[in-house]
Amino acid sequence: MQNIEFKETEISTRPYQIDANNCGIYVLHYLKCIAEDKDFGTSLEVTLLRNEIAETLLRTSLIMKDICLFCFSIRKKGLVMCNLCRRWAHPQCIGRISEQRSIQEWANPNVTYTCTLCKKNIRYWMIKNE
Repeated sequence: MQNIEFKETEISTRPYQIDANNCGIYVLHYLKCIAEDKDFGTSLEVTLLRNEIAETLLRTSLIMKDICLFCFSIRKKGLVMCNLCRRWAHPQCIGRISEQRSIQEWANPNVTYTCTLCKKNIRYWMIKNE
């Protein structure tokens, strides 16, 4: 790493992680504060920051309507559409993740599919900006 100037600073106050599963959120908070030259503050609303990150990622990511939900390859023939969000998935990918249906069963036009995100009611890409 050439031409990089390192700067040491002492941090007297910052929010501390008190659980075993939010370390990434805290790291992202610290990095954002460093990048924006802001104080770390003394508390952190983990759920709020987690939702903000999810919404930002989904709002700024590529259009996913033609990409398999599981393997992320571009849609080709033989994909199954979620009956709620209308996103696509390969039957083979769905089988590896959850439902064990055969390819022949998926060929039946009356077979319906609800993706994992819709089953859990997590559809961030449908959030409208106000």
